[in-house]
Amino acid sequence: MPSVAKEDARRLHRERDRLVSERVQHVNRIKGLCALQGIYDYNPLRPQAMTGLEQWMGFASLNLSCVPWLAGCIAKIRLMRAAAIGTG
Repeated sequence: MPSVAKEDARRLHRERDRLVSERVQHVNRIKGLCALQGIYDYNPLRPQAMTGLEQWMGFASLNLSCVPWLAGCIAKIRLMRAAAIGTG
């Protein structure tokens, strides 16, 4: 039977693994939505990610109705990342 301290450590690792997996799912979904709009070089984990979206908003040929959703996902990923590393 594991000690309380060992079980707490395992719980932290399981939670971190769950958060990383969820982040990967969000990033893949964001990249997929961008690819459907013809944006293939977008990486939502880059610090300049929002700047890139703002630049693409100027192109009239793109359907960017998903931009608010993307911004929300990016914000959620940043919060999860900050919480996972203990800065948030």
